[in-house]
Amino acid sequence: MTDQPAVPAARTEPTNRATLVVAGIALAIVLFFCVNLLTSTLFRGQRVDLTEQRLYTVTDSTREVLAGLTEPITLSFYASSNFLEVSPGARVLADQISELLGTYARLSNGMIRVERIDPSPFSVAEDRAVSYQLRGQLLNEAGERGYFGLVGTNGVDGLETIPQFSPARESLLEYDITRMVNRLATIKEPVVGFMDGIGMFGVAAAGRYPWAIIEIVNENYDLRQIEQNTTAIPDDLDVLIVAHPVMITDQARYAIDQYVLRGGKLLAFIDAQADRSQPSPQNPNEPQFPASDLEPMMAAWGVQIVPDKVVGDRSMAQRVTGRGPGGQLVFADDVTILQVRSNSLNPTDPITAQLQLMRMTQTGALVPVANAATSFTPLISTTEDSMLIDEPAVRRMATPVDLLNAFVPSGQRQVVAARIEGPAATAFPNGPPPAPAPTAGEAPPPVQDPAQQIRESSEPITVVLVADTDMLHNSSIINEQGAEVGDNVSFILNAIENLAGGDALINLRSRGFTFRPFTTIEEIATRAQNTYQATEQRLRGELQEIEQQLAQIQSPMAAGIRGPALTPEQQRTVAEYNTRSLEVRQELRAVTANATREINNLLTNVRLFNIFLIPALVVLVGLIIALIRRAVLASYLRRRQASA
Repeated sequence: MTDQPAVPAARTEPTNRATLVVAGIALAIVLFFCVNLLTSTLFRGQRVDLTEQRLYTVTDSTREVLAGLTEPITLSFYASSNFLEVSPGARVLADQISELLGTYARLSNGMIRVERIDPSPFSVAEDRAVSYQLRGQLLNEAGERGYFGLVGTNGVDGLETIPQFSPARESLLEYDITRMVNRLATIKEPVVGFMDGIGMFGVAAAGRYPWAIIEIVNENYDLRQIEQNTTAIPDDLDVLIVAHPVMITDQARYAIDQYVLRGGKLLAFIDAQADRSQPSPQNPNEPQFPASDLEPMMAAWGVQIVPDKVVGDRSMAQRVTGRGPGGQLVFADDVTILQVRSNSLNPTDPITAQLQLMRMTQTGALVPVANAATSFTPLISTTEDSMLIDEPAVRRMATPVDLLNAFVPSGQRQVVAARIEGPAATAFPNGPPPAPAPTAGEAPPPVQDPAQQIRESSEPITVVLVADTDMLHNSSIINEQGAEVGDNVSFILNAIENLAGGDALINLRSRGFTFRPFTTIEEIATRAQNTYQATEQRLRGELQEIEQQLAQIQSPMAAGIRGPALTPEQQRTVAEYNTRSLEVRQELRAVTANATREINNLLTNVRLFNIFLIPALVVLVGLIIALIRRAVLASYLRRRQASA
C-alpha cells in the first residue's frame, strides 16, 4: 500500500515536463518580440562597427566639421520609392544614408536639418529635383524617373548636390556628405589649376573623353585648365597641378618658378617612361614623349629625377599574364608595375598616412640634390628588393619574364614621390627668358619685367613631386563599374586638400578604400615562382649553349657553302644535341607547368578553405554545444528521476 502513491507521480512527470517545454517556448517567443520592439525603439540608428578600420563609424573629422558649424544647413534626401522598389541594393543604401543623416543632425547641435523627400512622378518635388540637376533614372516606357540624391543648402544661397548615390561609393559615403557640409560651411571652393601635357582633358571633336581623374577633381574643386605656353600663373589659384610637361615653353617654366616662389603650392607629375602619353607616329607601340621633368626649377628646389632609369621592384611587382618559352601563356611578376602598400607609404605625412594600396607603372626615381637648402621627405618608396633599370632596356625586353630574369636587387629603397619644403631661389638668375618671336597675325606675348622678378622665396616653398604619370590613367584608378580600385584618387585629393590648407577631410577620405589583397597568398606564390625561376634560368642557358653549338657545326651547310660532308662524329654530336635540345625544352615546359600548377593549387586550397572548412567548423562547434547541452539535460533528468 505504501508504493501506490509513487505510480501516479511517475505518470505525471512527463506531462509536467511537456507543459514546461511549451511554456518555455511561448515565453521565449514573447521575449523575442519584446526585445526586438524595445531595441528598435531605444536603439534605432545605432550600429556596432566590427570592421578593422571602423569604416562605418563617424570619424573625429566629421565631428570636428559638425561642431564648427555657425549657420543652419538643410540636407534634403531625395529617394523615390518607385526607384527603391526595383533596386534592392539602393534600398539598403538608402537606410544607411538615412541613419547617417540622422547622426549628423544629432551631432550638429541643431545646425543641420534633415528632410527626406519622395519625388513621385510629375510632382512638384520632382520638379525641384530636376531644378537641382539630380540625375533621374528612367524606370519604364511611360517616362517615369526615380531619383536618389542629396541636396544641401545654407542661409546664403549656397548649394551643393550629390546627383545620384552609387553603391560603388558606399565606402566613401561619409566623406561625400561631410565634404558637402564642409563646403556649405566654408562657402569658398578651392581653385585648382591643371596644366595637362598628356591629354587628360580629352578632345571632344575626336570623341576622346576626359580622364576620370579630371572629372573627379572638377567635382571636388573649382578646376581651371592652364596651357603649357602660359606666361603667368593666376594669383587666385590655391593649388597648381602639372602633369607630364613635355611641350611646356620656357615662359611657362618661368611662370611656375615665380608662382612657387611667391607661395603657390605645386603638385607635379613627371615620368621616366609615360606609357599613357601620345603614341609615336613612327611606332604606335611606343610613347612619343616618354620622359618629362621640370628643369631647371627642380635643381633650384633641390631635387632631381634619375635620368633614363625606370624603377623595378620584385617584392612590389604586379602579377600579370605574359609570354613564356615558345609563346606559351604564363603568369609572371612585372617588376615595373608596382603595388604600393602601406609599408611603402609615409605613415606620418597627412597625404599618405591613411592610404593602403596604390598602383604605379614604370616610375622614375627621385633623389635630393647634395647640399640643398630644402628638405626632401619621401612620400612613396620602394622596398630594398628594387633596382634601377635602363629605360631602353625596358622597351627592349618584350615580356615581364625577361625583366624578371634580368633582375638584380640593389638593396636600396627608391623614392618615387616626395615632398620638398624650405627656402629656394629662382631657377632663372639671369632674368626672365626672352619671349619667342610672334607668328604672323599673332599678338606678341607680354614682356616680363626683370625688376618684378622674385629672386628668393620669402616663405618656405611647398612642392609635392611624383615620378609617375601613368597612375593618373583610368586603368589605375577605377574599374569598369566606375568604382575606385585603389588609393590613387585619394592620394591626389589628399595632396590637393593638404596643399590648399585643409586637412579636416583627409583621414575621412583615406579610410574609405576597403579592398584587401591576399598578401600572404601573393608571398607564397612569389616564393614558388622564385623556386622554379633558378631552374628555368639554368635550362635556358643550357638550351642557348646547345643551339650555339649546333649553329657552329651546321653554319657552312646552312649558308650553302660547298665543302666536305659532316663526319660521323659530327653527325653523332648533332644527333646528341638535337636529343638534348628536345629534353631541355620538355624540362622547361615541365618547370613552367609545375610552377603554374603549384600556384593554382594554392588558390584552390584557399577557396576550399573559405567555402567548406569555416562553415564546417561552425557546424562542428554547434554540434559540440548541442551534445554538451543534451548531456547536461540527461544528467539533470537522471538526478530528478533518482530523487523522485
